[in-house]
Amino acid sequence: MTHEYALALLKADLGLYTVSGPVSDLLESKLQAAEKAIAKMGITIDMEDGDDLNLLVMHAAWLYRKRAGSDPMPPMLRQAINDHKVTPKAVDA
Repeated sequence: MTHEYALALLKADLGLYTVSGPVSDLLESKLQAAEKAIAKMGITIDMEDGDDLNLLVMHAAWLYRKRAGSDPMPPMLRQAINDHKVTPKAVDA
């Protein structure tokens, strides 16, 4: 999966299916900011992993929504991050 797919998922999450141009660029920047913020928490996003992709999109959507206010991180997102940190990935033996 690619960043284009992540961008499509973010647009769907936000209900912005047909946006392009500057708004699309803004959403792409939110994806990049979310990936950097998640990396600072010690999590590396694997774009091929559905859980990682979902975490990235949830975080980017929150960044987009909070730009108009000062809402704290939702408990659901905080829990997803914490779960990701403590749940080891299955490793092929």
